[in-house]
Amino acid sequence: MANTAINHDPVATFPGSSTNTAVVKWSGTSGNALLDSGVIIDGSNNVTGLNNVTATGYLHLTGDEKELRFYEGANYIAIKTNASLAANYTFTLPLNDGSADEFLQTNGSGVLTWAAAAGTTINSNADNRVITGSGTANTLNGETGLTFSSGVLTVDSEATNVSAIVSIEVDASSSGDPTVRWREGSGNGDANNQQYEAWMDTSGGQFRFRSQNIDGSSSEGDVWTIDDGTNDVKFNGKVNVIETLFINDTANANQTAGITINQTTNDNHILSFKSGGDVNTGLTTLPSQDVEIDDYAIFKKSHPTKGGLVIYGLNTNNTRALDFYGYAGADNTAKNVNASSHNSLSAIRHDNSNALAAFTANSNIFMLEKVDSGGSAARFLWDVEGSAHADVEWTTYDDYNDIELLRGIHGALTPDYKTTFGKDMMYNLSGYEDLGFVGKDSVHWEEREDGRKQLRGMVNFTQLSMLHHSTIIQMADQFTARIESLETQLKALQAAQEE
Repeated sequence: MANTAINHDPVATFPGSSTNTAVVKWSGTSGNALLDSGVIIDGSNNVTGLNNVTATGYLHLTGDEKELRFYEGANYIAIKTNASLAANYTFTLPLNDGSADEFLQTNGSGVLTWAAAAGTTINSNADNRVITGSGTANTLNGETGLTFSSGVLTVDSEATNVSAIVSIEVDASSSGDPTVRWREGSGNGDANNQQYEAWMDTSGGQFRFRSQNIDGSSSEGDVWTIDDGTNDVKFNGKVNVIETLFINDTANANQTAGITINQTTNDNHILSFKSGGDVNTGLTTLPSQDVEIDDYAIFKKSHPTKGGLVIYGLNTNNTRALDFYGYAGADNTAKNVNASSHNSLSAIRHDNSNALAAFTANSNIFMLEKVDSGGSAARFLWDVEGSAHADVEWTTYDDYNDIELLRGIHGALTPDYKTTFGKDMMYNLSGYEDLGFVGKDSVHWEEREDGRKQLRGMVNFTQLSMLHHSTIIQMADQFTARIESLETQLKALQAAQEE
């Protein structure tokens, strides 16, 4: 398009030169000169060079999220609309600049006013106390029993006087397990850092306390578990109890360190020993107590209300069900009422109060009994005077020459006797064993302290006592018979002399 001349009356005067894309302006209301305004509109319609802009209408920033920028040097603060704006809103500014520490507050209809910030009250505030809500607007509480300082959270139940110290809850429908974790930091230089967790296994129905090795270099697992809905605790590993372990009790004034078990009114086992991996006695019921097949020892009350202790030793296909061993580092050779020994049993009589009482004469203090399918029976008794009593089967030896039998036993166990008086002509050792005088295969040699060898054997003193008595009776009978024979001979002599 060809250039077109501009005609103006009066004649307009143009500036001699101008900036590219600059906007010109009239020099005055009555003048006819055009001047360079300093305002530039570039090819992208960007306007620069404006100072103050006065608009009699609305100022529009069209296009999505356009910004109104306030520059300070190369930096600016921008105001723009929200990208999700779906309606028109107008904010009406306050009449003044407000007071110190006030903020702009809307009435919900776009009218902005200056308002003072609402104050917040903290009850029981003190250093390091954890702040919690109170349920009242603008009011908080400083927890007297909950503090946090230098990385340590302290819960003081004594200060709060509450029964629940820490409560962790999850919804019943949640699949998560509430967990409290104690973890060793990595700053100690130990590669095998450990952590412990107390957690509720919601799927397994257990509360567990477990150890975990963080780097997985060693074994880990439950330290103890509690089955849901019970008081049953299972410990895995060693349990070290300092001083006293109480079971169903809380105190024992007479115990400094040990185990106290309170059975209350129960009369069954108070202590059971099992060996489930190898022991199987096959026993489930005893005459006075039920047992389990892997029990090998039981402690229980002797009487439901009067006390006493019963110890059961259980085995199968073996003769030694209960053994007592006394290991001592000294000897006592006294043979008097003040003597002592490696193993002792004491019978103590009390007055049913707190003092000792005297035994009644002839009182039994120790007993050995037999119990079998035929019932129970005392076989040996020892009384307070020291006398021993045995329930024995009395046997006579009328078919034997008891004097020779007694002498033969003496000879069998005394080699010197046999050398001096000759060998026993009536019986040998197996015969004495068959008669029950000497234990089968019990005769043996032992070396004495002086180096001499001594023949020893297990002698049945009950049988020997009966043999001894029978021998005395036989000797008395023989002596009586001889006296009667002598008396007959004397009478005959007297009669002959009288004739």
